[in-house]
Amino acid sequence: MALHVGDNRGRQQGAHKLVLVGVLLLFPLLAAGWGYPEEGSYDRLEIPIRPPSLPVVPRVTLTPRSDVKVVMKPAELSIALSKSESLKFASSYYVVPGVDTTGIQAPALILDAVCSTFSIELTNKLPFQPFHTCPAGGNFISNGPKDFQWTNLHTHGLKVDPGATNISNLCEPGNPKAGLANPDISIQDYYCNGSVPSSQFCKVRADNIFVMDRPLAKEEYHYGERQHPDGATIKYTYPLIPVVPGVGWYHPHHHGSVGIQTPTSAAPWIVPESYLPGGLRQLFQSNDKNNKCRECDRLLQILKDQPLERSTILQINGIWFRNTTTNAPDDDTIPFLGSASSPPSILLFNKAGKPRYKNLAGRDWALVNSAFQPTVEITAERYSRWQIVNTMSMKWLDLTIQKVDHKGKLTPVDTCKMRLLARDGVPLPEFPRLLSSTPVGSHRSYNDLIMGPANRADILIKCDVPGTYVLASGAGPFHTNYDACRATHCECFGDRPANGAKLRPANNLYCGRELNAAVLAVVEVHPMPSKLQPEEDFSDNVCRSRLDLFEYLDYRHFPKPAIKQCYSFMNRQFGGMCSINNKLFPDGVAYVEQGSQQIWKIRDITFHPWHLHETPVRLKNLPPCTTRVTNNFKEGDWLDAILLPTCQTGCPWPAHGSGNGTCGDRVTVCDQTTIQWLATDFSKSLISHRNRALCGRNKDDLKSWPFPSKCTQRVSVFHCHILPHEDEGCMALVLWYCPGYKPPRDAFPGRCPNTYSCNSPAAPSPCRPYDGRRGSYEWNDNYRGM
Repeated sequence: MALHVGDNRGRQQGAHKLVLVGVLLLFPLLAAGWGYPEEGSYDRLEIPIRPPSLPVVPRVTLTPRSDVKVVMKPAELSIALSKSESLKFASSYYVVPGVDTTGIQAPALILDAVCSTFSIELTNKLPFQPFHTCPAGGNFISNGPKDFQWTNLHTHGLKVDPGATNISNLCEPGNPKAGLANPDISIQDYYCNGSVPSSQFCKVRADNIFVMDRPLAKEEYHYGERQHPDGATIKYTYPLIPVVPGVGWYHPHHHGSVGIQTPTSAAPWIVPESYLPGGLRQLFQSNDKNNKCRECDRLLQILKDQPLERSTILQINGIWFRNTTTNAPDDDTIPFLGSASSPPSILLFNKAGKPRYKNLAGRDWALVNSAFQPTVEITAERYSRWQIVNTMSMKWLDLTIQKVDHKGKLTPVDTCKMRLLARDGVPLPEFPRLLSSTPVGSHRSYNDLIMGPANRADILIKCDVPGTYVLASGAGPFHTNYDACRATHCECFGDRPANGAKLRPANNLYCGRELNAAVLAVVEVHPMPSKLQPEEDFSDNVCRSRLDLFEYLDYRHFPKPAIKQCYSFMNRQFGGMCSINNKLFPDGVAYVEQGSQQIWKIRDITFHPWHLHETPVRLKNLPPCTTRVTNNFKEGDWLDAILLPTCQTGCPWPAHGSGNGTCGDRVTVCDQTTIQWLATDFSKSLISHRNRALCGRNKDDLKSWPFPSKCTQRVSVFHCHILPHEDEGCMALVLWYCPGYKPPRDAFPGRCPNTYSCNSPAAPSPCRPYDGRRGSYEWNDNYRGM
């Protein structure tokens, strides 16, 4: 493992500071078996607020067969613009030992291990909190915020094996006690008894989100020996097939704690273009048959000079702490999550159940690279390559470059332009694309970038006139549809609150005023030095991408016939945030045969961002309300998280949106989108001639890949990427079954309902208690084949 650490310029500058205090790792525990960190036992780390330069995201390069250690630790985070505009709370964050990081910004992982394997060892050092249901209860799946200190890992943007073979993969499949330091410790004690050591080392394959990483327990004597506790460790090993170069990210995904951990625990990863034997020339070609204009050559030279792994990263985190008009926590805030179940988060509440957080601002916050409103520096008349990673767990962004005058008025800057190269880690089929939106009723076009939660964008930005501008959300062409949705997750970040809350985000505070939009970063455009030449504007689509080189993107040659299914998010059903086809997790199951082509219709993705694990999907058909008002999305683009907020203004929604969850209420279909994707056959060797040609220097590593000897089922999920909604149960299982298996007739193929169900969901009970004699969890009859 090679370490490449960014510089520390600007980290100690600025009038205001964001203080991050790491909590000591030894916590006194209550006699009942779970405890709280002591008041005052914190380390202090300061990072800048409004720093004069963008904090650099550190890089850690993973070479073939290498590994990296990632530790989840507790920290106390304080944000203070003034005495009255401040926030203090305790949360989780990632660190990589030996890598200097700023605040909660974890390093980007450079995955220079394509056609080989790499590993991530995740150690949980959060204070102990028991698993919500002990194994003796037999129910390992329930919905709602819970298990706030339990964790695991999920990656966005990699075409990888889901890893899990069933949803009871507490550690290794069929062996949940694997790795326990003492085999005499019972499963029930391990998950529920705070006096039992946490030490455990699980080895799992690829992107398994059903393993559970136990938090820290205190140091005590057990079995006659002094225990030196450490949080449990999960080692994820990823066999990485040839994947298209691009940017993704990693974050926690333990069901119940996703919404509370992700806002402060997330980081990018990058597959570099340099791994391809032919480099950029192998992936991109001129769209001019004879390449007479040489414009693609000129663009590729810019990309070569600013490769993915060295381009500017802007990771946007959202921290949700807004108060309602009654000064109570809003319905999607971190305190709400921490107090919504018993026991509450022991990082946010003390022994008496009183809040340990202080929310004097009563606002939400957005950080860029762990800083509040940092300055991004670029050179006039020259292109800069940015990787914008939206790790917000809710809300969407409509990003524009704006000028702020002395009165606080925002004006779009026509001399700054953003051109799109890739979305969600997959290059556009043809690029660049000068972004342009013209909403219904508008008399002008805007250069804007629309991003939902989990989206990434590879863009070129160029400003022709030196000056000070801002990267803003909510000042562009699209805004929240206040008539259709009065919930915090429907908001464009920076808009006035949709649910009537009193205050806008803290990012609307800028230069002593509260603006009508959120300032995420300052963009300082410096005059071009005389030794440089200006770079001319590009026309659209001067290059095309050879996506057909990659089997999972070569849609023209997907297996036929395609399997057609339909899945719909259902608003506000069963008293929760949403359901899928009238079912809550884990009752809903999408059956997918390994090796098949899937064509799905998905609905209600203007309120609920749709995310499928393990694979990108191709936009095969878009609703007119999208293509009519913006070119941010085009048929043929590839994404792994889909949110179409444009339909909130370009489509005639009824007052209650797509439905209000009332028994028998009809579902209004407005934003139906058709997607296409390949369900990889994990039982077959992926060492095809085409893959070997892409592997270059790592092709010999293919011989040691741990391919399964026969077809084995896999289990993954798709869900709403408003992460509190995922915790509430707006998620469906995806069963990747083997050829010859017959899915149940009443569940396959998936069918979108026309009305909301009148049947309340029964409490899910997918598995019987652990049977030590059999060494596994047994499935109910309702879950045959899983």
